[in-house]
Amino acid sequence: KMTNDWRKFEEYTYYLIRCLGIHNSHRFGFEKQKGKADGFLKFRNFAVLYDCTLDSRYEESKKTQIENFCDQMKKGIIEYNRKRIIISNCNKNVWIITKTKNTRLIKEIDEIDVKEVSIEKIIELYRKRIKEDIDENVFEKELRSI
Repeated sequence: KMTNDWRKFEEYTYYLIRCLGIHNSHRFGFEKQKGKADGFLKFRNFAVLYDCTLDSRYEESKKTQIENFCDQMKKGIIEYNRKRIIISNCNKNVWIITKTKNTRLIKEIDEIDVKEVSIEKIIELYRKRIKEDIDENVFEKELRSI
């Protein structure tokens, strides 16, 4: 059964991303940092700032936060623990990861897709990656199409 504890949801989401084989992934805060992304992932030419939420009615409460995430992505550099990750040539997304069944495009801000991503979709991709022989090109396309 999935957790209803936001801390565990963020932690398990990060572990799932790592299990997908995305080793260029970072969890930003172990304590709730209101307004900041929970994590970041980069796989080849695809970069995502993500935020996990258990609130199914998050769109209004996270509106400013989503805009801030997009502004951060537009700069072309993600900074984490004195590390600078260049993402200027990447396809960029902002993901709001939820427990709902929905995975949908919320909006596009300057060529950055903002998506609601169901954790179930990420789990499906994990299962697919384990069961099938998916090369990096196909896997990157799968990530982009979530």
